[in-house]
Amino acid sequence: MGAYIAIAIIAYAIGSINFSVIFSRKFAGFDVREKGSGNAGTTNMLRTVGKKAAVITLVCDILKGIVSILIALLIGYFVKDVNKAILVQIAGFFAIFGHTFPIFFEFRGGKGVATALGVILLTNWQIGLFEEYTVHDRSNICKALKRLAVEADVDGSKDSPRNMKRQLEKDVYN
Repeated sequence: MGAYIAIAIIAYAIGSINFSVIFSRKFAGFDVREKGSGNAGTTNMLRTVGKKAAVITLVCDILKGIVSILIALLIGYFVKDVNKAILVQIAGFFAIFGHTFPIFFEFRGGKGVATALGVILLTNWQIGLFEEYTVHDRSNICKALKRLAVEADVDGSKDSPRNMKRQLEKDVYN
């Protein structure tokens, strides 16, 4: 039981380190939460401080999730009679929770997307890469799917959505 509580506290403390606030104060001399969207995240860093600070913030926020999971795995390796999967889940949850509600920064943090990406990349890297692609290129995916549907419909191919619907209607109503 002690290992689970320890990893929750450690992961929460790691998650509570708000790099966007730290770097905005260091690079620009203001708290990023007081400018732009008011959010302590990478996008607001990009808008208010610049690319360099945003990239550093993104990398550090991803590393918060990764480091929390690695510590959980390390604790699971050395402590007997603990479920490593539960340790990892606790570490991931509390790292993201700490990022969102950081104790060191008045419980006003970011949305936890980058930290969640770090957690997911380490627990299941295939889903992590898919999430990274879909979250950041969401509009491109929608455009591509729409273009495919339009091209299939224009082609008049048997597999186009409209032709599939027509065929289904013929089969059902005739």
